[in-house]
Amino acid sequence: MNMHHKAALPQGKFSPAGLKKLYFFCKKYIPAVIIALICAVGGTVFTIIGPDKLSDLTDLITEGLMTGIDMDAVTRVAVLLTVMYLCSALLTFTGNIVNGRRAPGTMCGGSMTSPPQWRQRAFKISALRTKVHG
Repeated sequence: MNMHHKAALPQGKFSPAGLKKLYFFCKKYIPAVIIALICAVGGTVFTIIGPDKLSDLTDLITEGLMTGIDMDAVTRVAVLLTVMYLCSALLTFTGNIVNGRRAPGTMCGGSMTSPPQWRQRAFKISALRTKVHG
């Protein structure tokens, strides 16, 4: 018999009452989730569009090697590209900040979320470090 075989966990059943409890628990976090989602989508869109604009900039420079580079067009595309990447960075940073502020007791870090076994093990290791003999 395989000792490592785990028994299947019972499947939960869908209940509107459970969904309602989940909604009321998460109700105060919905605005933060929406803001983080909008920031993530905006940052991703700017990051995806950026290489296309970089390609346009390269094309302008390549075309201008023979006839003369149009510095106004190159400057316009370079400024647009810079603004897009700055907006992408700002939106991504804002989304990460908003996403990092969760309820205490959820899996966002801190001693409240670590299992008691980890805290107990950390205590034992720290107790061993304080002794001067083996």
